[in-house]
Amino acid sequence: MSKKKVLIFGMTAGYGGVESFIMNYARNINGNEIELDFLAYNTPPAYEKEISKMGCKIHIVTGRGKNPLKCAKEIQNIIKNGNYDAVWSNLCYLSDILVLKHAKRYNIPVRIVHSHNSVNMSGKLNGMLHKINKKIIGKYATDFWTCSDLAGEFFYTDKIRQSEKYKTIPNAVDTEKFSFDIDARKLKRKELKIENRLVIGNVGRLHFQKNHTFLLDVFKEVLAENPNCVLLLIGDGDAELCANLESKCKKLKISDRVLFLGRRNDINELMSAMDIFVMPSLFEGFPVALVEALSSNLPCFAASTITKEIKPLGNIEYIDLKEPASKWARHILNAETNAHRDVLSNVKNAGYDIHDQAKEMINFFIN
Repeated sequence: MSKKKVLIFGMTAGYGGVESFIMNYARNINGNEIELDFLAYNTPPAYEKEISKMGCKIHIVTGRGKNPLKCAKEIQNIIKNGNYDAVWSNLCYLSDILVLKHAKRYNIPVRIVHSHNSVNMSGKLNGMLHKINKKIIGKYATDFWTCSDLAGEFFYTDKIRQSEKYKTIPNAVDTEKFSFDIDARKLKRKELKIENRLVIGNVGRLHFQKNHTFLLDVFKEVLAENPNCVLLLIGDGDAELCANLESKCKKLKISDRVLFLGRRNDINELMSAMDIFVMPSLFEGFPVALVEALSSNLPCFAASTITKEIKPLGNIEYIDLKEPASKWARHILNAETNAHRDVLSNVKNAGYDIHDQAKEMINFFIN
């Protein structure tokens, strides 16, 4: 049987949730039955070296903002000559459906649009294009995927969401990899010099969406009640925002208790080192990092803006962002952190294990 060729669009140079999601699936579906190619604008995508080692081809085209005509021509040539069975377009909004338009033009039989976000975060023009394309996306895509109900509602009309081609794809993770590891806990806490501390953590790129500024306010309140705390911030991103956050730490006099760890390859081990996970995001589609934290059986506190579909996966409490930092701190300080974390989490049984979900996706592309 010949391989099914799939072109994946949506990876950027940043190491964000969408990139993490795509790679979780790509690692598990690329192989003898499925051949993956990647399409990215302007620069090589995140995980470039790993993608290349997997034997996948990476197409880098001119971005629309630089030269829209050249961008369209390059995409057209790739799709026209790629012999693809499917195009899988991963998006945070529908302002750019060029890949899907060309896929239809050249009769790619499976054309997937996949929603990864629940609100517009890129200005009025982007929002206007999103609304226009939301009405016509049914002309170009054959399958309509989403990470959550909120993201699906943001992307698709009622008619599409009621059709058999509408499907929720779990933001699945490697539950075994992220299960609690006592040895990793000891090692990382020693490495970071945070033994005997109450360790609060957050994983997310440095972007206004993740609401790190408010998280620092919350941590300041926690520290006032429990001076034995430390906050781990894992992720990179906006350099200006990082500088502003570091400046705020100095202003709040908490710099010695906030560790900016940047992008890491040992997030699973760092989660074992944590006691509590906090995600006060302004909005999310279906955050992969939160699923990973729940796989590690961490007590989690999340903004009420985040989809409640995550709640059955584990110990999570939602708090309204309108509540003051002091109330968030009170919830965190009252958390049960001494529970047995070395038990199986609910994440796998709830259908969020990547190995199980990858099998279903392989079957989809093959059939």
